[in-house]
Amino acid sequence: MTDRATSGPAGGPSIAPAPTGLEVRVLGGLELVVDGQPVALRGRVRRRLVLALLAGPGAVTAEDLVEGLWPDREVDDTAVNAVHAHVSRLRRLLDPAGSGRGARWLASEGSRYRLAPTRVDAEDLERRISGAEALVATDPAAARALLADALAETLPPVTEDLPAWEVLAGHWRMRWRHAEETWADLVVRSPESAARADDLLALARAEPTREVRWALAMRALALAGRQAEALAAYREAREVLLEEVGVEPGSDLRLTHEAVLRQAQLTRVGWEAAPGAAPVPPTTFVGREAELALLDDLVARHRVVTVHGLGGMGKSRLVAEWVTRSGRGGSTHWVDLRGATADLVAHRVALQLGLAPADDSPRTSLEAVVVSTAPLPVLVVLDDADAVTDSVSAVVATLTTALPQLTVLTTSRGPLGVTGERPVLLRALAPDDAERLAAQRLGSPGPMAAEVGRRSGGVPLAVEVLAPGAAEAQDGTAAADLREAVRDAVLGLSGDAAGVFAALGHLPAGATPDLVRSLLATPDDHVLRRVLRELVGSSLAVTEPRLAHDGRPVLRHRVLQPVADAAVPPAAGGTADADGAFSRWLLTHLPAVHGEVPDWRRVRVVGDEQTNLDAVLGRLATDDPRRLLEAVVRLASWWAWSGQSATGQRWVRTGLDAAGEGVLPAGLHAEALMLAATGRGLGHLASHVAELDEAVRLLGAEDDPGLRAGVLGLRAVARGWRGDLDGFDADHAAARQLSRGAGRPWIDVHLDSAGALSRAARGEPRQAVDDLLVVAGRFGDLGDDHARTVAVHFAITVAGIVGDERLDTLVDLGQEAAASAGSPAAGALIAGEAAKHSLRRAVGSGIDVVGLVERLERAAVDLERVGNGRTAAVVRRDLGLHLLRTGDRSRAESELRTAAARLLVLDPGAGALAVAALSSLVRGRQRDLLGAAAWTLATAGGTPLLASDRDLLATLTATGPPPASHAAPAEVVSRTVEAVQAALEVPRLGIGA
Repeated sequence: MTDRATSGPAGGPSIAPAPTGLEVRVLGGLELVVDGQPVALRGRVRRRLVLALLAGPGAVTAEDLVEGLWPDREVDDTAVNAVHAHVSRLRRLLDPAGSGRGARWLASEGSRYRLAPTRVDAEDLERRISGAEALVATDPAAARALLADALAETLPPVTEDLPAWEVLAGHWRMRWRHAEETWADLVVRSPESAARADDLLALARAEPTREVRWALAMRALALAGRQAEALAAYREAREVLLEEVGVEPGSDLRLTHEAVLRQAQLTRVGWEAAPGAAPVPPTTFVGREAELALLDDLVARHRVVTVHGLGGMGKSRLVAEWVTRSGRGGSTHWVDLRGATADLVAHRVALQLGLAPADDSPRTSLEAVVVSTAPLPVLVVLDDADAVTDSVSAVVATLTTALPQLTVLTTSRGPLGVTGERPVLLRALAPDDAERLAAQRLGSPGPMAAEVGRRSGGVPLAVEVLAPGAAEAQDGTAAADLREAVRDAVLGLSGDAAGVFAALGHLPAGATPDLVRSLLATPDDHVLRRVLRELVGSSLAVTEPRLAHDGRPVLRHRVLQPVADAAVPPAAGGTADADGAFSRWLLTHLPAVHGEVPDWRRVRVVGDEQTNLDAVLGRLATDDPRRLLEAVVRLASWWAWSGQSATGQRWVRTGLDAAGEGVLPAGLHAEALMLAATGRGLGHLASHVAELDEAVRLLGAEDDPGLRAGVLGLRAVARGWRGDLDGFDADHAAARQLSRGAGRPWIDVHLDSAGALSRAARGEPRQAVDDLLVVAGRFGDLGDDHARTVAVHFAITVAGIVGDERLDTLVDLGQEAAASAGSPAAGALIAGEAAKHSLRRAVGSGIDVVGLVERLERAAVDLERVGNGRTAAVVRRDLGLHLLRTGDRSRAESELRTAAARLLVLDPGAGALAVAALSSLVRGRQRDLLGAAAWTLATAGGTPLLASDRDLLATLTATGPPPASHAAPAEVVSRTVEAVQAALEVPRLGIGA
C-alpha cells in the first residue's frame, strides 16, 4: 500500500513537541515510555503484570493478577502479597522523578488496580482506523487514503501466554485484518483498481482462507483485463480452501467466478450512491467479535441471514460494523425499512437501491430490482423489518428466487421464516464489554462505568439510558426507544408467555424450569417449552447455565433488569402473580408444620432462590405482614440448615413490627416468637426467655400439642442454660407429655437432647456425652443429618470440658455427619470444634499445630457468618489465649476484646477467661478492675468453669478467687458486665510490646 498522505504544513517541516505522560507500546513488542524516555522493563513477571493490567476491562483484582502472573500457583495471602509488592515496584518504575504520577497511572481502587496510561499505541491506531472507516460512505477516496496511511504502520501486537491479553490482542489483530479488507474494497471501487490488482492478490495470499479477499482480487484483475489471471486466482483459492478447511468456495466467490467466465460487466449501478450505503456509526464499536466472525461465515455460506432480537440490542449497529469491516461495502446496498408500510416494502427496496423512481408502484419497483441488478454478487441489507415482517418475507423470497447472485441480510425482532434462512439471535453484551461500552459513552473508565455496565444488563440501548451525559439520555429518546421496543415485543407474545414474562420481571434471579412451571400453573411440559422458546427467541428473557446448591447444572431463565424496568406499565400485574407462584413453589419444598422432620434434600433447593426470596419477602413486608410471617415460619428449617438464623430473625422482627398488636392468629404469633429466639446458639436463646414466655401464653387456648411442646422444650433449654434447673424440669416434663400425645417423634428426640445437656449441668458430663451420642443416632434414623450433627457438636463440647478420651473419635464423627448434612451451619459448628480440639492438643503436647491460627480464624468467621455468635466468640477467646501464649500481644488483645464484648451478652461465664486475659495485659487500677470482674463473671452461669479453667483464671489475674465462692447475685453480675463494657470502649487498653 503506497497511497499515503504525504503533504505537510506550508513552510517546511515542523518539530513536534516532546510527548508527555505514560505511553505503552504493544505493537511489535512491549515498551513503556515516560515523557518520551523508554523505561527499562526487565523480567517476565513485570512484563506479564503490565499486560494483565492493560487487558483488564477496568480495575483488576489482586486475585485475578495472581492467576495471570502465576497460572499454577494457589491464590492465597502469600501470592496476593507478592502481587502487591510487584505493583509497588512497577509504580516506582513509572515515576523515575518521584512526582507522584506513578500512583495516578497505576492507581489502587480498594483491593483492585487500574493501569491508566496517557496513550496506548494500538488504541491510537484503532481510533485512526475507525475514523477512516466512518468516511467510507461519504468520502471513499479520503477513507482509502487514511486507511492506507494507518495500515502502513501496523505491526502485530506483542504475544504473551496470558488469556486476558490474548483476547485483547486478538481483537486488534482482527481489526487490522478487517481494515485491510475495507481498504481493498475501496480500491476495487476506485479508478486505481487495475493498477492495484497485484497488491490485492498479495493481500489474499497473506490470509488465503478469507474468501472475500480472493473475490476482491478477482474483480480487480478482471477490471484490468486480466481475466485469465482472475480465473487462476479462483482455482488457487479453491485448492487452498479444500486443503486447509475442507470446504468448497462460498456463494460470493463462486458467483464472482461465474461473472468472470461470462466476462460480465463488473461494475453496477449504485456502488458509489450514498442512499445505498451503510449508515455511518457515531460511536466506537465495542465487543461482539464472535458475532462478527459468525456473520463472516454465514454470509459466505447462506443467501438469507437474519440478525434478530429485542430492540436496543444493537442489531443495526452490528450489521453496519460488519459491512464496513468485511470488505463488502462496495457490493452492499443498505435499505432502511423504518416507517415503511407493508404494501410499500418492495417499492422502498427499489427506491433505496436507486433502481426505481419515487412514484413507481410496488410491483413495478420489485421487477425493476430483478431486471436491473447486475450479475455480480450483491448483498442487500434490509434493516428494521419489525413492523413489516410478512411483506419483507415475500420480497426476500421473490428476490432470492429470481436473483441467484443476491444475498439478503435482515435485522428484525424475530426470524423471517423463509426457506434457507439462517437466524442469528443477538443476545446481551458480556459484562466486560458492557463496561467498556459504558466507559466509551461516559468518556472514561472507572467505578461509574462499571456500575452503568452492570445495571444495563448488557443491553446497549440501556447503557445510553443509564450513562449520564449521553446525548440520547439527555432528552429521553433512548429511554423511550427502549420502552417502545419492549412493549412491541411483549405485544407479540402469546397470552401465557406474556404472563410468565410479567412475573419473571419481578424475580431478579430469574427462574428454573420448575419455577417457571409454577408461574404457568400448568404441568404441561409442551406448554413450558413453547413459552420458554417464545421468551428467549424474542430476547425478552435470557437463558443462563448455573450450578444448583447440590452442584447439579441447571438453566435459569431471567428477564434483564432494564428490560423489566422498561416493561413496568404493561407488566405491572406481574407482581402478585410472581409472589403467588413463588410462594406455591416454595411450599412444596418446606415442612408443612412445626415438628415435622425436614427433607433436607428438598429444603436445600431453596438456596438457589435466595435472591428471589429476598425480593418476595421484601414486598410481603410492605403489602401483607401476615403472609410474610407464614412464609418465614415455614422457612425456619432453611434458616437453620443454611446458617442464616440472623436473616430469619430479621424478617421475623420485620413481620412482627409491621403486623402490630392483636392482628396475628395466636399460633402464627407463637411460632414467630419461637423463631426470633432460636438459631443463634444457647446464649442467644437464654436471653430471649421473655419471648418464649409470651409464646406459651399465646398457645394457652390453642389445640396444637406439637407446637406447644416445641415452645415448652425451647423454654426448658433456655431456663437450664440460665441455671434454673427446676424450671427446666417443669417445662421438659410438660413438653414430653404433649409431644407423645401429638405423635411427633422428631420433637421427642430434641427433648432427649435437652435432657442430655441437663445431665452436664447436673455434674454428669460423661453420661451426657453417652446420651447425646444416642440422640445423634436417633436423628440419623429419622434422616435428619443436620440435627444429628448438632447433637454430635454438643457431645464434643461437653467432652472437651471434661477432657473425655473419646474426643478424637467424636470430632471425626462430627465431620462425617456434617459432610452428610451438607449444611453450612452444621459444617461451621464442627469446624469450630475441630479447631478448638487442635488447640487443646497443641497446648497439652507443647507442639505447634501447622496452620492452627488460620484454622481458628476461619472457624470463627464461618460461625459468625452462620449466626452462631456465642460459639464464634468462644473460638476467638481461645485464639486470643493462644496468641497471648505465643507473645503476639497486639493481635491477642484484638481477639480477646471482640470475644469479651460478645460473651458478656451471650455467656458471661465463658467471658470470664477473656476478661482475665485482658487483665493480664494492663497494669494499675484497670488490671484490678478486670481481674475482680473476671472472678465475678466466673460465677454468673452459662458455661461452667473447670478446675483447670479456674487455675488459668488465677494465673491470668495474679490473684485467687474472692472469699465468697457462691454465685454472685444477678444485680452484681449486671453491674460487673456494665463496668467491663465501659472499659472495653476505650480504644486501646495501654498494652506494651
